[in-house]
Amino acid sequence: MIKQKMRQVVEFFNKARANKPLLIIFSSWVFLVIFYRLFFQIRPYDTPDWFPISELYLTGFHQKGFVFFVLFWIILPVVLLNIKKLNEVLVIFSGWALIVLGNLMQGGFLKGFLEPFYAAQNQFYNDATLVYNWREWLAAFNTNQTLLLGHTQTHPPFAVLLHNIFLSPTNDKLTVLAIGFSVLSMCTIPLLMIILKLFQVDVQKRKYILLLFSIVPAINVYSIVCLDSVLLTTSTIFLLGIIIILRKPELKILGVALMLAGFITTSLLNYGSLFLLGAGGLLSLYEIFKYKKFTILIGLIICVLTFTGLFFIMKYELHYDYIQSFLTASKQEKILTTATISHFRNYVLTRFEDVSEIALFSSFAVLAIFAMDGLHFKPIKKLFTRDDLIVAYAGIITLLGVFISGAYMTGETTRSCLFIIPFIFMLLLNKNEHDYKWMIFLAALQTSIMQIFFGFYW
Repeated sequence: MIKQKMRQVVEFFNKARANKPLLIIFSSWVFLVIFYRLFFQIRPYDTPDWFPISELYLTGFHQKGFVFFVLFWIILPVVLLNIKKLNEVLVIFSGWALIVLGNLMQGGFLKGFLEPFYAAQNQFYNDATLVYNWREWLAAFNTNQTLLLGHTQTHPPFAVLLHNIFLSPTNDKLTVLAIGFSVLSMCTIPLLMIILKLFQVDVQKRKYILLLFSIVPAINVYSIVCLDSVLLTTSTIFLLGIIIILRKPELKILGVALMLAGFITTSLLNYGSLFLLGAGGLLSLYEIFKYKKFTILIGLIICVLTFTGLFFIMKYELHYDYIQSFLTASKQEKILTTATISHFRNYVLTRFEDVSEIALFSSFAVLAIFAMDGLHFKPIKKLFTRDDLIVAYAGIITLLGVFISGAYMTGETTRSCLFIIPFIFMLLLNKNEHDYKWMIFLAALQTSIMQIFFGFYW
């Protein structure tokens, strides 16, 4: 029986069409890790200790997380072997369980769910515990912004106030905050299921994609107790609105409403909502040229006008200036063009690291499939027959433009750009069953190793 099972495993990997690209990609990454350690760590460049992960702690084997590692590898094979019998809701719950178990591998509930909020002493939580009157705190934000902790300086104040919403009624109980953030974050998975249905992806493929989404390192590592994972949900709401407009134009009012809800909530929590305008702008051009309709463009105009009105309400009623806080945050993040030009070498290196970190956290297996398929580059006429590919490229091109502008100089790009993962997954909607199983197994292996041996939060 054991020999038969081993033979089946060997045959499974022999059938995989992306084994060679996987080996090349992994070998290249090992080479770059060593190359960076030997040639860039000894010079005054802004490079990570372990390329390309800007914040990586070699914490060693998490003994308290081993039991969760075992549970992870019990649940995943059971789900994968029975996935055709399971409905999508059970697959979503299984994905949630794997995300929770992945983070518990960090060393239990304290290490995986609570310490990320306060361990570095520069988190939103640390400032949120000092908010006693939210209106007074908000009114003084522009004056005090540079005196606050690192993350608070570079985000709108509502990022702190969101923490405060969970903390104030519970006497600063971190467990409630952790559960609240986790629930908000994991809502992305059912939203992705709706998107896949709108693209008419076969139900079996949908289940594979939802499971894969739950276990790639980017989602499994960062979609718990992290503000950026909440932003993943809000930005996916915006994306869902656009896809509804493209695929179900009779529901365009709902689509515009979701665009507005996603854009407003994202803008209040992060200045990265400019990405949504960029990607939405490209998709509006696509809608105009292909469908001769202007619904997405109208939705974007409504988003901008609504937020403009909200800006004046915040400025004159709450005495908080959103634009001034954005400019201050930009200086703190060194986003301005003069900063990127005057540190050109660091600029080039950090651009390469930004792209590489997102690629690494998307998993080696996913990268190998992309390499095998040539990233779907097809003649323009064929490309325009696939809404899903257009959505993917609109997001990727916009993010590359953001990188070129000099943003994300300080690292943790995967966490900060978690919103790009659903766009990337639009490139995975038409793979075969063997590819999905192969990606799921190898992504889970990579994720579980990363979770049980390393730490990622700063």
